[in-house]
Parts: sequence; structure tokens; C-alpha cells
Amino acid sequence: MKQFIILLLASLAVSCMQEQTLIVDFKGFEGNEVEVTIQDYSEYFAGRKSKLARTYDLHDGKLYLNLNLSQPRVVHISHLDYLDANGYINSRGCIELFLKEGDKVAVTAYNHKDHITTKVKGSKINANLSIYNNIIRQRCGCEEDFYAITKEFVSSYPDSAAAAFVLLNIGDYQLAKQLCDTLNESCFVDYLGDIKGHIATRAAMPTMASARLGEMAPDFTVETSTGEDFTLSSLRGKWVVLYFCNAGDGICSLGIPKMKQYYNMYKKRMEVVYIESEISPNIWRNTIKVYGLSWTNIYTEYKTLNIIYCVEDYPTKIIIRPDGIIHKYFNNEGEEFYREIDRIMR
Repeated sequence: MKQFIILLLASLAVSCMQEQTLIVDFKGFEGNEVEVTIQDYSEYFAGRKSKLARTYDLHDGKLYLNLNLSQPRVVHISHLDYLDANGYINSRGCIELFLKEGDKVAVTAYNHKDHITTKVKGSKINANLSIYNNIIRQRCGCEEDFYAITKEFVSSYPDSAAAAFVLLNIGDYQLAKQLCDTLNESCFVDYLGDIKGHIATRAAMPTMASARLGEMAPDFTVETSTGEDFTLSSLRGKWVVLYFCNAGDGICSLGIPKMKQYYNMYKKRMEVVYIESEISPNIWRNTIKVYGLSWTNIYTEYKTLNIIYCVEDYPTKIIIRPDGIIHKYFNNEGEEFYREIDRIMR
């Protein structure tokens, strides 16, 4: 009887493990905590960032999740070994998965101290995404690397849904469309069927090279980090810099201190409006606190303002004249922007 009970318990344990939607085995990590965000694919597709993050303890180095996949979801898992002193999670320690109904996925994550690599079983699209993300984490040091790696991956996997999925994160919409047009129709399975049309729509938007220069800046009203309503036109009489930033990106975060320096120099005549939509609201608020940002801070769940102002990449800085006319734009972190600010403030 005792032997029967032991066998029964063992059987139940195996059964419970098999019912898990997702099992992640972390190899070579010191800590025992991970942060997980789960997002409906429709929200991810629209560019909305998930507000919900939950911390889980690992069991013998493994994460077990049983997810509701009645609709496809995008799951991000970040091991807190890759959490820095300011509360930012290094993207080289993150896992991204696309899960749909019926999936039972097993992931093994290996810690290489400055980045992780993963192997995936149970899902072809996630196995291919793992290949792509492993290369990104190991080789990507700048924007040029990112685009080169993405081009190489898409050309190597023209029949994979993973190739269509990664194009959602390309800021160069024209390039995204060019790459999308090289993919075979087999990439656009039912749950990814809208990607081609979505990318074509984005590519048809005016680029910053031709968008509204010399015209009145489109007005908008949004809530700021202090909970107050802010309307762009309320700043008439001042020069305004719309500062579209992704603080989770190394290039953008390195540029924040100099932008802050220039704001402090010229804030009697100039206001900076920092617009964030990429990182989570919690990290956005932490960024404001860590850097002591006293200018106008805005978080947009959807990239509405990015679309209105044709923002294709980060950082994008748009200078608006005191009469509300768009003066000039800059899509980089170079010195040209600061030279122009010095010139107009003389």
C-alpha cells in the first residue's frame, strides 16, 4: 500500500509538471527571483506596454507558469541577477516568448555573466526567436548591429513566423516593409496575419524628413507624471523641445544628463517635454526620480504621439518655436541638436 501511494504521488507530480504552460530552467544564476510581464498579443501588436509585472521565486532553479492562452500572449521574463543599482533590468538578461493556445514550452536559460542564451523546446516560433535573441544579446552593441542582425535573420528564415514577429520592433518602418515583402506567406499564420498590413500602414506614414516642418505643431492634452493635465499649446511664448526617449535604451539614457544640463541653462525660455512609451510606467517613474527630471514628463500607453509626430526611432528631439511652428527635428544623440539650441537661445 505504501509503495502504491508513493507511485501515485510521483505520478501526480509528473502530471502537474506536464500541465504547466511554460517551464524555464535557469542554469548558472546566483539569485532566485525573476520578474514576469504577461501581455495580450493585441496590446503588444498595438505598441502598448504592459503595466503588470510580477516577481516569482524559482523552485530548484526553475520557473513554472500555467498561463491562460485563450488568446495569444507575449511573455517577458527577466532574471533579477541582471537588475542594476537603479532598478533597471539589462535587456541581455531577458527572455521574450510568444505563446498561443495549446502551447507547452520548455526553455533552458544559460547565464554567461554579461548576457544569457536560451534553448526552446515545444514551439517552433519560439525556438527561432531564441536564435534571433541569442544573437542580439551576444553581438548587438549599437543600432547598426541591430539592423544588420535583423536583416540577416529575416533572410535566413523567410518561412518562419518568427521573422514576421521581429519586424514589429523595427523603428525604421521603410526597412521593416522591405524585409516583410521578402517573407513567404507561410510566415503570416492566423494569429500573425495582420502584421503585413500593419507594417505597410506604418511605412506609408510621413517620415520625419517631410513631416510638418514649418507647420503648426499638432496640439494634444495628456496627463503628466504629477497627475496634472498638460496641453502643448499652453507653452506658447516659449521654445519647446519634444523629447521622445526610450530610457531603457543605452543611447537614450546616456543622453539624458546632457539634455538636463541644457534644460537648466535655458529653462526660462525653453521647456522640455519628455515623452516615453517604451519602458514600463514603474521604470519611467524611477527614471524621473533617479535623474531628478523637473521638466514636463509624459507617459503614453499607446504610441499616439509617436504616430502624430512621425517618430521612427529614439531619441527624437523636435524643436517648436514660441509661436507653435515646428522649427527642426533631430533623430540622434549628436552635438548638432545642442549647437542649434545654443544658436536659437543667443
